[in-house]
Amino acid sequence: MTARLKLRAQRAHTLLDLKLDLNMDLKLDLDLNLDLDLKLKLDLKLDLNLDLNLNLKLYLNPEAGVVVYLP
Repeated sequence: MTARLKLRAQRAHTLLDLKLDLNMDLKLDLDLNLDLDLKLKLDLKLDLNLDLNLNLKLYLNPEAGVVVYLP
């Protein structure tokens, strides 16, 4: 799991970039042998990929206060 937070200032506003990458891999192997000549094999693999990108712009205006824009 990786998270990156980047903050930078440009002229009269502040740009906040947040990127969250979540990668999770799950693999399950099950082998079952019984005395009755019965064999059971179960393979389970789960891949989960989640990408979240958030761009937040803060415009500072002394008269109106802080205005937040979400693209």
